[in-house]
Amino acid sequence: MTADNIAQRVNVSPNGSQYNAASLNNRPGILHWFQRQKALAIKAFIVTVILSTVTIVWNMYAVLHDNNHNTYHLFDNLVQLLLPNNKNSPAVKATDNGNINLKRCIDIPVPTYYWNLNSDSTSPFATVDQSDFVYVGDTVCVRVVVPITPPSSSRVFAPFPNTPWDSIIIEFSGNNTGISVPVDLRPISDVRNTQRDSTHIYEADVSLREADIYYLRGYIEFKNAEWNPDSLEIPPVLSPIKLDMPSYGVNVMDHTDINYNPYSLLRYLKLPFCKEMDVDGRWVLVTDLPFDPSLVPLPDNYNRVWLPYTCQIRRISYDKLTKALNNKQRPIHWFGDSNTRRALKKITTLGKWCSSSKDQASIKCMCEDQGEKFPIYNTAASQTILNVNATHGGHKVTGKYRPQNIPKDNIRIISLRVGGLTNNSKFLWQNHFASNLTKRFGHPSTIILSLTNWDAAFTSLSYFANQLDMLMERINDTYDSSAEIIVRTGQYFCCHTDTSSVHRRYSRLRNRAFDNYLIGAIRLRLGRKYNIHVWDVARISERRPYEARKESISCNANHARSEIVEVENQVLFNYLSN
Repeated sequence: MTADNIAQRVNVSPNGSQYNAASLNNRPGILHWFQRQKALAIKAFIVTVILSTVTIVWNMYAVLHDNNHNTYHLFDNLVQLLLPNNKNSPAVKATDNGNINLKRCIDIPVPTYYWNLNSDSTSPFATVDQSDFVYVGDTVCVRVVVPITPPSSSRVFAPFPNTPWDSIIIEFSGNNTGISVPVDLRPISDVRNTQRDSTHIYEADVSLREADIYYLRGYIEFKNAEWNPDSLEIPPVLSPIKLDMPSYGVNVMDHTDINYNPYSLLRYLKLPFCKEMDVDGRWVLVTDLPFDPSLVPLPDNYNRVWLPYTCQIRRISYDKLTKALNNKQRPIHWFGDSNTRRALKKITTLGKWCSSSKDQASIKCMCEDQGEKFPIYNTAASQTILNVNATHGGHKVTGKYRPQNIPKDNIRIISLRVGGLTNNSKFLWQNHFASNLTKRFGHPSTIILSLTNWDAAFTSLSYFANQLDMLMERINDTYDSSAEIIVRTGQYFCCHTDTSSVHRRYSRLRNRAFDNYLIGAIRLRLGRKYNIHVWDVARISERRPYEARKESISCNANHARSEIVEVENQVLFNYLSN
């Protein structure tokens, strides 16, 4: 219908008077209205044609593809489909940002016969569902099947709530880069996964963010919850169980447009600075860096540097750190164990502790520094006041002092030694709250809680939970809301059992369970009053290549070696400075 036809039909004014063609021409506002209606009619016709065409093509596509393939909701994404230059459009995603045939685990049915497998006829195995290739940032579905095992003496063990029966250490390893990507398996949602005498099936959607060919590798650490000797004094010895792996690798391709890859090392220095301490990352060889290595933290003993995927971690000098923190004019209250001792040795010596290649090969730097005579302060003291500046490093504060009077260009750290929340350490956490902490040491800007190492080693989770409730009550009563709380995880543990006379009850999943409980409880109980942040040092070590992680076998105390301590500190420094 033309504009003239419309004009002939609309011949009554709002007050009932008649219009003729001449009068229409004399009313430009009405004429413009008819012209707009004409344009809208043409646009409506074009959109109708497009919708009809796309619908026909879509129906043909549905016939040619089975229902298990990923599909896009046509009408929900109509605007994006009509804008092919939009990088967020499904059409672009399908061609430029991954393979349209990719599926997540939830979209892939579990074969029913898996549940009928038993260990007599089938070994535990892993599967990877993938296409011929994936793009950087895409995910692949990994599944692990552990066939039912005959009843044994292991029935004395049980997992914590919401934890798996089997402890499986598995990762993707880059064939060219050597980058390790841990596979964080979870039990699939099925009641049989909650039962002891059943086949157990686990899965994970794993994002691969570096171009390479990745191969799965790993093994079963413990079955039937033997990873959790919660009520035993002597833990079972780790005896790895073979896990059959796919022989093929996952080919991860980079994008032709480097600006489309947010994880590219070429874009790393354009990322925002890290403002959290629990972000994911990878360990990259120094020789693979396309920029000056001095811009990022020092490498580990395998010449690899820790680089988060989504933010930039800088190498923070101690001069910059002290200037940044001096502006707060308030101390840090640091509750911690021997791992804190090692961190403070680095800080108070301005990074010089265990910095030479000769020292780094020593026992104290690789594992145990307890017997070292440290000149700056008595590391065996229960409470120590430390002032640190960029010129002279750290020194112990003695004699009379004003708690809130921190010297210019200094930061003040109050070291409060604890053996976790256990009662078998001479450093009992309750002793620190026997007197008024804030009156004696000043109101802190930051409270660092470094726990779970002793707790996972020597106590049950229920005991830890009860002690943690009391600790949180003391914190709430002692500190005002202006302080922030940093929860430092325990050290990552893997690959062995402590067979020394101490018999620490460490295991990879057990240590993680204590960390998860600690973080969740503090956020729940104290999160409304305080800003809570997580300093995830376990994640940093867990992402190292397996060969590097195996070094812990020779360190029953499970201390991080000095190069890793420096990286952990740099993560903290970046947060405090940014």
